[in-house]
Amino acid sequence: MKKYLIILLLISGGLRAQQVTVNVSVAPPMTPYLLDNIFKTGKFSIQIKNNTRETIQLKLTGSIAGDNGLWLKTKPNYHPPKPIILNPNEIRILKNWQELQDFLDGNNVDYSEIDPQTIARNGFPEGTYNICVKALDYLTNTPLSFEEPLGCSNAIHVRYTEPPVILSPVCDEEVHGSNLIFRWSGVVGAATKVTYSLKIVELPFPEADPNVFIDAVEVPFFEQKELNINNLVYNASLPKLKPGKSYAIRIKATDPQHKLIFLNEGKSAVCKFMVTDLPHESH
Repeated sequence: MKKYLIILLLISGGLRAQQVTVNVSVAPPMTPYLLDNIFKTGKFSIQIKNNTRETIQLKLTGSIAGDNGLWLKTKPNYHPPKPIILNPNEIRILKNWQELQDFLDGNNVDYSEIDPQTIARNGFPEGTYNICVKALDYLTNTPLSFEEPLGCSNAIHVRYTEPPVILSPVCDEEVHGSNLIFRWSGVVGAATKVTYSLKIVELPFPEADPNVFIDAVEVPFFEQKELNINNLVYNASLPKLKPGKSYAIRIKATDPQHKLIFLNEGKSAVCKFMVTDLPHESH
């Protein structure tokens, strides 16, 4: 008899906890700025359904957790100014900032070992994340929906964008300084416009470390910014490359809309190339 009573209590408790059904939907692709994606792009929505014949006053709490150990979750004392009111058997889809009640706003969440300002500035680290949402009674904090993994989103993959790779000249290549073409790999799969800058620094001696001098020299030998294509023809109208000299070159990718996060700040590996005398023309 005692066994059956325990089962009945568990069933009735489960039914009370499912007074509200919560479904979370996230539309890809998502950038590392997950909070901006959630509240400002319309890619995130929550469907809540009242499974009872009574009007329910509720609030939402949530969490974002990654397979990299990072998490943030709504503070236990979070209490929005007013409840979400669901009529009997009502289904509602919440999308905008006001409807979502900022339960994942930076001021209303606790973080794992990461600085909130770092997330706001640089986005979330690489990893696979899930966003989970629960419905609680507005006055008593009693759970109205099931615990995780119910009420959780599909997996959200945050990946940083690879910086460009210099294709030509290859590192340590000897080149002629006339009509030289610099080429680099473009950013693959970017949903936003990417621009490139090319920087060339003259090295003081052939054995100089290009990684040291690319930033140490205040005034570069040549620099071109806001290139919309992934090549540059270095023609006679540009500063003349000197035979016998060595140069360091670096390409940097930039997203003017700040939607992409690049590894190494979008900077390619630094390469060195040497300029030789032009070959003699045959007559």
